[in-house]
Amino acid sequence: MRNQLLEQLCETAASFYDRGYAFGATGNLSVRIGEEVWITPTGKSLKGLAPAHLAWIDRDGNPRNENRPSIDELKQHFPKSR
Repeated sequence: MRNQLLEQLCETAASFYDRGYAFGATGNLSVRIGEEVWITPTGKSLKGLAPAHLAWIDRDGNPRNENRPSIDELKQHFPKSR
């Protein structure tokens, strides 16, 4: 189920890009899956993302993979995901 939701986040990100809601490397999206929060990467276009590009943080705000979100992204996405 997690993989399907992460794929859907990437597809949604591409849709935002294609419809002109985000351009270049602007904007981020996130999704909470149970105790996990996944955020689109810093400085990358929302077009062409794959789950391997996403930053994963736990409910305490600790990075759980090598893709670390910026502090600003944590402030924006993490409180909303609690």
